[in-house]
Amino acid sequence: MKLDIEFTSKEIFFDFFNKNRSKVFGNTNEFNVNLLLTQEEFEKMKHNTEMYEKRKGYYLLAKYQDEIIGWSFGVQRSHEDLYMVNSAVFEAYRRRGFYTQILAAAIEKCKEMGFLHIYSNHRFHNAQVLIPKLKLGFIISGFTVSPVFGSLVQLSYYTNEEVKKAFLNRLGYEPLTDEIRAKLGL
Repeated sequence: MKLDIEFTSKEIFFDFFNKNRSKVFGNTNEFNVNLLLTQEEFEKMKHNTEMYEKRKGYYLLAKYQDEIIGWSFGVQRSHEDLYMVNSAVFEAYRRRGFYTQILAAAIEKCKEMGFLHIYSNHRFHNAQVLIPKLKLGFIISGFTVSPVFGSLVQLSYYTNEEVKKAFLNRLGYEPLTDEIRAKLGL
């Protein structure tokens, strides 16, 4: 079953996302830390957000038989990094390979945009997301704790295969090839 992938504007994406996010994620015990900020801190954060809005990103809506059944969006974090913020498929459409198709389209878009590194954060128990991403070539690259989401595992995907091999070398998984060693002047 093939999806129709539509990269859309930020406005159209967030109109759909804001109406439907809770249908997928429901009660996830997230904290709205904005409620803990002073007015001054909140205003500064709001200003920082407005300044950060100029970054690149992608906004994907996935359709099956003309119905939106999932989404993904990601935003630029640096000249080489894109943070894959949120991806989902409605429960009725899971376990059909749709999430993998969404990921593949998002990765391709990130490559087209020139990003070298794609990363995302996930709850440790979220096997429905972790397994497909690992199968597509994402690598566990770290752990973090968020005041909003709690303990998270970070996954990374490198769009350049040689950079990925260098990363795996740094993790202790594989030696550098002679070709990569030569390119790095080692």
